[in-house]
Amino acid sequence: MRFLFKNWSKYFSSIGIILFIFILSKVDLDSFLLIFKQAKYLYLLFLPFSIFLIFFVQTLKWQKLLKIQKLEYNFWYLFKVHIISNYYALLTPSRLGYFVKIGYLNNPFGVVGASVLIDRILDTLVLIVFASIGAFLLVSQFPNLIFQISIFTFCFILVVLFFYSKSRAKLLFSFFKKIIPPKFHNSLKIVFHDFYNSLPRRRKLLIPFLLTIITWLLIYSQTYLIAQAFNININFWYFIFYFPIATIVGLIPVTISGLGTREAVLIMLFSQFNISIESIITLSISSLILISYLPAIYGAFLSFKLKKTSQLER
Repeated sequence: MRFLFKNWSKYFSSIGIILFIFILSKVDLDSFLLIFKQAKYLYLLFLPFSIFLIFFVQTLKWQKLLKIQKLEYNFWYLFKVHIISNYYALLTPSRLGYFVKIGYLNNPFGVVGASVLIDRILDTLVLIVFASIGAFLLVSQFPNLIFQISIFTFCFILVVLFFYSKSRAKLLFSFFKKIIPPKFHNSLKIVFHDFYNSLPRRRKLLIPFLLTIITWLLIYSQTYLIAQAFNININFWYFIFYFPIATIVGLIPVTISGLGTREAVLIMLFSQFNISIESIITLSISSLILISYLPAIYGAFLSFKLKKTSQLER
């Protein structure tokens, strides 16, 4: 049974890659090269500043969450840690690598983990809001899309509300204690109580929530710049609210960095604007390389310079 599960999970995680290869097989190479030949590369000159600005706002949000927990850290140190986490996020399904941040802060595992988890919850919540607006805009072309996003939203909120309550989470914690070796029970108990004792109250999350909205607007605005560079003509607000749908689908852990699943959704959504498959693939790959992979190279470099803390609690 273990052998079957191991192989099933391995093949399951390759679905996105297989889908991406299939999409590439439909690309006309001459049209693909023509897009690069006709590109307006001046648009890309704004990217270094916008990338820095995004990391700046994201770090500011994380610092604000830590301050709510009464934890004080140097902004630029957090900035470096956030860039490192971006590198690890690109290497893991559903961007779980973001949680590597926990290891770089010299505070209890559960306390820092609360700030990182809330950060990810806020990101997902704003993505859902943006994608829901996109679904309403697309209701005539894809009538089932609103229902699908509603189901996803309901499940997400249900999970968040369940885990946000310490008393409800204790039920699950009690279950896991039965299947985890006893030698880890004390450490897990400390992490559990640290996490819930430091969890920010929802009414204090307004500013981090607003910073999250700004972050995603900046991310999709710079992606829009890349679209303009490759002569993809689409209304700015349609682009801003359609792209999050692809981002959410890309979070499904069937591939790395959403490769394949994101492109498939973008092709479906942008087909109504008569945008070619070649243009969509160019946009998707270019944005991934320029916005994610290039900063990740710096993150990989920083990961060798900054040392993690190895303790679960202090």
